[in-house]
Amino acid sequence: MSKVILFSRVSTLGQDLTQQNNELFAEAKRNGYAKSDIILIEQKESAIKLDEEDRKGIQKLKEIIEHKQVECVIIYEISRLARRSTVLFSVRDYLIDHNVNLICMKPYMKLLDPDGKMSQTASILFSLFGAISESEMMIKKERMMRGRIAKREQGKFIGGNVLFGYTWDKETDKIYIHEKEKDAVIELFTRYANGESKRQIAKDLVDRGQLRYDNYSTACVMLGKILRRSEYAGIKGTTYDYPAIISQELYYKVRQVAENRNKYKIRKQGIYFLQGIIHWKYNDMLMSPFKGGIQYKAWDENTNSGIMINMNYIESLAWHLTVKYKKRLQGPEKAKMMQSLIESMQHNIQVQQAAIEEYNEIQKTIERINERVVKGKMTETQGDRLIDEQHNRIKELDNIMSKCSENRIQFEKQLKAANEDIDLGELNDEQKNRIIRECISKVVIDIDGKTKYGRLIDFYFMDGSKIKIHMTKYWNYFYTFIVGKKKETEIKFDIISRFARKNYDKRRKY
Repeated sequence: MSKVILFSRVSTLGQDLTQQNNELFAEAKRNGYAKSDIILIEQKESAIKLDEEDRKGIQKLKEIIEHKQVECVIIYEISRLARRSTVLFSVRDYLIDHNVNLICMKPYMKLLDPDGKMSQTASILFSLFGAISESEMMIKKERMMRGRIAKREQGKFIGGNVLFGYTWDKETDKIYIHEKEKDAVIELFTRYANGESKRQIAKDLVDRGQLRYDNYSTACVMLGKILRRSEYAGIKGTTYDYPAIISQELYYKVRQVAENRNKYKIRKQGIYFLQGIIHWKYNDMLMSPFKGGIQYKAWDENTNSGIMINMNYIESLAWHLTVKYKKRLQGPEKAKMMQSLIESMQHNIQVQQAAIEEYNEIQKTIERINERVVKGKMTETQGDRLIDEQHNRIKELDNIMSKCSENRIQFEKQLKAANEDIDLGELNDEQKNRIIRECISKVVIDIDGKTKYGRLIDFYFMDGSKIKIHMTKYWNYFYTFIVGKKKETEIKFDIISRFARKNYDKRRKY
């Protein structure tokens, strides 16, 4: 005897299947099926989140069709079968291949004609309802997302993991400071700002039980992530509004210490003055130090071309220009430069403050829009459009505030360089490296094209000034010119041979 499957589904555990099942049973009886012929599939699962292979209800439907003589499947509405068009059409084709009819009650349709072929009407309606169903799914997801965004804008927790040092209240969905973990966060930022290593801090916190990790390395990685999060200073990141645990001054000091450690890191093979700030103009690719050939090099695999420059030459030139820059700061131009720097810092503060004030106003605007939608004074569509506009502006403000934070660090460097009076004659490589990076922000190199080893070099300084250099090489001699508006003026300086070429013959195999 042929069987009929009643396919019943709701998307959440809290929904009831009783009414849906009753109408399916009634439809089966109207089509001549006895109670013994009916197979009921009940499933509570999402048709939005799950793919076809993850849908237990569909897998069970196919399993029954494979092992029993099924003549028909009855569903209440097409969205009960699937909300994704790809899943919907896949199931439809499966039913046609197995000669199983499909009856949808609302709106009423049959998939197959009496001859076993898909009816033209059913084909049109199936495609139409599939498109409508998927559209409804997208609208539902957008509304859910808007609700989550509105909840997050109110400072409420909407899921995921809260940062270490915080917890959340399940009743209010508010994020609070975790009193037991707070001390570890304060200790981490304070000790790191004072010069201690992450590994030593991690070791102490793990040994005292304030961090639950099996090894120091994992704890050290976790602490590195904590040190980068501005939320601990009350500065909004990409998630929620976290209450501040540390001051913003301490946070910026930590970021400065971290930046200095990354830039001035001493490797076994030596200190590279320009590593990380020297670029190839062609594609702004960073040039890497190659000690074996005493060169800074860059290579583009797409064009199969590259560029290189002698490491001793370019670093000696960078130090020569840095000394000139420092002396200029200590000369008559110092007062003018200091005044310009102070004005720039004040303007940066004003821009940042204006962005913060506008950000707060946008939060209030979003709340008012949501209230109008809830009270029916504005449609869902209008509310979605207006909120999207506000969120686009929020992204712009986030970029502005991030840029202001970066500017603040650069201004502090310039202020320090202007006020620092150093004897430039007796310095070791580490000290020279620090001073170069406080003065030079970027070096850009391009191929001259007129001579094989000719180079065009741009030095960018922290105060916004730039020096253009034209370098040529004949045999083993370098000739350096400062490029002016009308002519090039040769400059001479001592090239310090900090790096020597390795003896390749020792490694060569004969």
